[in-house]
Amino acid sequence: MTDFATTIGMVLRQKDGQIAFVRPDASVYQAIEIMADKKVGALLVMEGSVLLGIISERDYARKVILQGRLSKETHVSEIMTSPVITVTRQHSVGECMRIITNNRIRHLPVVENGAVLGVVSIGDLVSMLRDNYPDPWMQQQGSGCPSLQTLSLHALPCTPYCFQVSLTRQPEATREAEWSRRRRILSATGR
Repeated sequence: MTDFATTIGMVLRQKDGQIAFVRPDASVYQAIEIMADKKVGALLVMEGSVLLGIISERDYARKVILQGRLSKETHVSEIMTSPVITVTRQHSVGECMRIITNNRIRHLPVVENGAVLGVVSIGDLVSMLRDNYPDPWMQQQGSGCPSLQTLSLHALPCTPYCFQVSLTRQPEATREAEWSRRRRILSATGR
């Protein structure tokens, strides 16, 4: 079982170890092709082993599409986010959830002593919690459910993103009932 104290090092051990990256002089079009091929939402921007920035689908949408730029003529270095917010293997899942939520980002490179060890995404963190964190609301109902495919508001009070994600795998009627329950909880707790 895990909790918010689970370290990012433990999360990285569950991943394949591949680091998706692009060079700063590559075109944004090439970066989007790599993202599509690797099925990721962001790429580290690296020159050799040096982390220079990060480029995400969000950067593409906001800094290329909405500004009328051409992706084949725009270099990654022109739209990448830099400096990059990073974490170490010793950061906890809870700390990373707060960093992601407070900074409105979705990807955190894991760096130690200047070396990039990997990237954790909001999806990695939510999956870690969903798969391993007990749902207190279900336990109160008398049915501990280790295979539960949702998260409760009680399990993840730190991020509204998780509040939304928790409802995406439920039937529509269940989602509506859950939204009503959560609105009552939020009203009662003053959140």
